[in-house]
Amino acid sequence: MNKKFLILTYITCVFNFLNAQVNYYNTTIDFNNFLNGSWSSNILNSDTLIIDGIQWDSSNIGKKTIQIVGLTDGNLLDTYTVGKVGYNYGAGLSQNSVVINDTIYAIGGAIKADSVFAAFHKISMNGDILLDTLYNITNNYSRFDCILPSDDNNFLLLGVKEVNIGNLDVWLVKMDPYGTVLWEHTYGGSEINGASIIEKINDGNYIISSGKETINGSDIYILKVDGNGAVIWEKIIDNTPLYESVNCQSLVNGDFILTGYQQFANNKYQAWISRIDQEGNLLWDNFFEKSTVPSGVNAFFKAIELNNGNLIVIGQVSHVNEAFNPKGTIYCFSAQGDSLWSRYLKIRNNDNYLTDLKLLDNGDYLMCGYVFQDAPDNTEDGWIMRTNCLGYFEHPIDSLVFTNHGIQLEVKNLSSYFEYTIIDWGDGSEDTLYDGKLSSYTHNYLIPGNYTVTTTTVACNDTIQKTQNYIAPPSNLTEDFLSIFPNPTNGNFQVWLESEDLYKLSILDASGRLVFEESNILLNTGYKIDLTHLDSAIYFVNVQSEEGNYTERIVIKK
Repeated sequence: MNKKFLILTYITCVFNFLNAQVNYYNTTIDFNNFLNGSWSSNILNSDTLIIDGIQWDSSNIGKKTIQIVGLTDGNLLDTYTVGKVGYNYGAGLSQNSVVINDTIYAIGGAIKADSVFAAFHKISMNGDILLDTLYNITNNYSRFDCILPSDDNNFLLLGVKEVNIGNLDVWLVKMDPYGTVLWEHTYGGSEINGASIIEKINDGNYIISSGKETINGSDIYILKVDGNGAVIWEKIIDNTPLYESVNCQSLVNGDFILTGYQQFANNKYQAWISRIDQEGNLLWDNFFEKSTVPSGVNAFFKAIELNNGNLIVIGQVSHVNEAFNPKGTIYCFSAQGDSLWSRYLKIRNNDNYLTDLKLLDNGDYLMCGYVFQDAPDNTEDGWIMRTNCLGYFEHPIDSLVFTNHGIQLEVKNLSSYFEYTIIDWGDGSEDTLYDGKLSSYTHNYLIPGNYTVTTTTVACNDTIQKTQNYIAPPSNLTEDFLSIFPNPTNGNFQVWLESEDLYKLSILDASGRLVFEESNILLNTGYKIDLTHLDSAIYFVNVQSEEGNYTERIVIKK
């Protein structure tokens, strides 16, 4: 008798990516080997990305840049420089440009005669400068930080303006597409105030996030204004550290997420996230990535809300002994501010800064920023990344290890870059193994048999499916006698024998009458028989081959 018996077998493994993979990337953008940086991005279409940033030439003269980038691969397609006045620049950390009807509208600031003035640019898609204008040129300092299209085909521009010597106010300007100021407002009073971002919210009004310097440092300054710039309410949030900074994003239910940092008197920073309601009342706040070294850059800069209510937040983190070499970071938080996962992102062994975050239609994240020089053959350059919805650059790797224990099947999930794996055991039951949680599971088969086990490993748009065969034998299976399961039976049962031989199988009733016969049967995977048409009685199962003869009694009981 051939005693070899395979309990677990893999059929030609069906291994498929059920969804098409996209390209993820982590790359720098350099132009003319000058110093470059990226501020904010606009998704033009499924193939093209518009990034606004800055470029310094060999004479250290800065120009605002508009970069045309391939969305699928991150490659630079074209770059336009903007600004007829020396040293033009974007403010960064906000939305510095928008694209409407194949025209790019970009804002920032420009230095002229040792003063900084707000700048408004209008550029065609082929790089022609249609408008390049400075504003507030009678004062010493002004800039535009954020541009937002309004419902009447004009723009709201948010920035700061020096209303008198040493007094900067939040500055909101409504401007038409031709650069004409329609109205303007300033906010903040006698303190020095900064501006960050303006967003339209659910009720048709607008939320402005800013900072207000005080004698002890700075506080967070949030305003809600209507479409004409009139203040509906304003809030000052003081969490008592020395300095604070904030960006504010609106949520679907009307609440707001604040992201920023806090600086303490010991010159240490910690990243900060909080949620306020529609009236500006604090619902919760949490602190993450507290710096352990002075001047460590630990801050959150921007958040987006997902359909499931979770929050994706980007920022910078400096770890121990890396105070001046921060990494980019992307966090996923629950709606209550609980950290669900985080990734640290870098491309160089020097400062890695993130300034903008976009959610793509397929759930991927697009991030841009800038990185410092870390070798003689590179310069400070723009930085652009595309990850999946888990913050990974890599596609999932399916690595499932199955171990048989007779009627038990154990699976260990050693996969990487994934979120969860669904296991269909083939007997009508399923289990799910999540990344970072339960990594193994043992399944008990109640009925011996041949089962098709299907595993589906999921990571965002990448779904890997494997199909394999598992034979669950009876617990008393040996090569010495027949195993019949179940026994007694209603007429449906399996006949097992630990052998690779082919047998003739005969079933007889108590009087010796043949009621079933079949030849050339393999029994080591279980042979299924249906005798439900027979009456309740005792029957005898006999199998024969050249190697042996076996008989076992079975009871059919209706």
